[in-house]
Amino acid sequence: MEIVRLILDRGNPEYEKMPQDEEDKDELERSEWWKTKKWAIRTLYRMFERYGSPGGVTKEYKDFATWYLNTFSGGALQVVFKIMDSYRKGDFVSDKVLRDGLLYLKVCALLELEVANIMIMVVWNVFL
Repeated sequence: MEIVRLILDRGNPEYEKMPQDEEDKDELERSEWWKTKKWAIRTLYRMFERYGSPGGVTKEYKDFATWYLNTFSGGALQVVFKIMDSYRKGDFVSDKVLRDGLLYLKVCALLELEVANIMIMVVWNVFL
């Protein structure tokens, strides 16, 4: 799980510049850089969805769910917020990475005021 977090945390200014036109955006979306991040955030989302909440798993996964929440979820949330914040600042973030990041936040159900404000800014920019 730490590898997934490290992949998502890594930056590359060449692939994070906002493209000039739709063709460049499509090319960035198809790049290995963003495909790797897409699969990393999707793995993060699916792991938490299936095994990350002690109240929503069977007995056999309860220990893993507790470990995940205590050990890993803080760092994972930090990285997802960093991705959302970079999008808010105007950097390029793949649509699929953005979608799965929002899904991760939704599944974590951490809609406190600060989180809600970040999500509102991101969602507002997506639809404008």
